[in-house]
Amino acid sequence: MEKTYSISDLVNAKRFAYKRKGELSRCVLCGCYSCISVFLANQINEWIKIDEKDEWKDEGICPFCGSPYILGESSNHPIGKELLLEMKKYYGV
Repeated sequence: MEKTYSISDLVNAKRFAYKRKGELSRCVLCGCYSCISVFLANQINEWIKIDEKDEWKDEGICPFCGSPYILGESSNHPIGKELLLEMKKYYGV
């Protein structure tokens, strides 16, 4: 049976997207909701600097498609293609 996610689930999961280097380094599994890839966090080898409230942070880039739409397992949802597809559809990525 396919899992369905509520809008609340998707919004809550997105709070864990765009995680910074420190947070993603504590995850084992990540997924990209742009290209729907699931990968190990240690496969992220590219980071970009973003200015967040006048503080520079490192943001992970998907090793497969180069987008920053990465969700770590700390989202409290299993990182799988179903969740990533629902997020892609909902957020129009």
